[in-house]
Amino acid sequence: MNSRMTQRYIKELQDWRAELNRSIRNENGWLALAGLFWVEEGDHSIGRSPNCDFVLHSAEAPEGLGVLTRRGQTVSFEAGRGVTVEINGHPLKQAELTADTDPDPDFLTYNDLRFVLIKRGSRIGLRYWDNSRKERVAFPDRSWYPVQPEYRLPAQFRQAEAARTIQIPDVLGDSTEETVLGEIQFEFEGTRFSLHALEAGEGRALVLFGDETNGRGTYPGGRFLVVDLADGEQVWLDFNRAYNPPCAFTPYATCPLPPPVNRLPVEIAAGERYISNPDPA
Repeated sequence: MNSRMTQRYIKELQDWRAELNRSIRNENGWLALAGLFWVEEGDHSIGRSPNCDFVLHSAEAPEGLGVLTRRGQTVSFEAGRGVTVEINGHPLKQAELTADTDPDPDFLTYNDLRFVLIKRGSRIGLRYWDNSRKERVAFPDRSWYPVQPEYRLPAQFRQAEAARTIQIPDVLGDSTEETVLGEIQFEFEGTRFSLHALEAGEGRALVLFGDETNGRGTYPGGRFLVVDLADGEQVWLDFNRAYNPPCAFTPYATCPLPPPVNRLPVEIAAGERYISNPDPA
């Protein structure tokens, strides 16, 4: 990479990192995430009152927002007396809710608060955002290793010839079965490695990987890396673009973790560092 190409590469990478830093501060972004409640069978009151089953620690919340009811895999919501809650932008008093696993999930909103059901394995949860949270501004900027062009490695993408799946664990101790898009093979410090890649849409692959820096400078659970597949088998594995999962910024995310096959026995001292443990307060 000549001097002009290196300067352009560094500028593009710095712009990309700056955009990632902005994105976590967006409305309904990860730093606006304010809580996660696991919904068991039965009725659950929601609101700012300490007497509620699900207490909303937000000045934006009414004393009693409403009641969430679970019957098997069906969850419905009924707004509290005198409280106007919107569901997908329309004022409603009562409705059955679809979760985030549905192509068109239902979102509840009340002022700066936003809610959605999530399904993780057999669990059903209620996730909520508070867009007035100070963390959207106060949380430290993302921290990065210096840009190192030598960590942009040539690699080969080998698409899976037949349907293959892999178990992807998550921070809850559950796992989901995901389709393997293919393998990305590369050489690092004289050793050949292979990483399983998942579909990321728009001609891209997602790699969940771990390495020997995890817990010693980078996020303990591993990092994410998106690979452009536009050039077919010959691709670039750019570890300068390795970034942290949402769990690095909030205790209310339910992040996937790298499968054992994607844990590299080497140090990848490039990409995003880990700032600190997220503060749930």
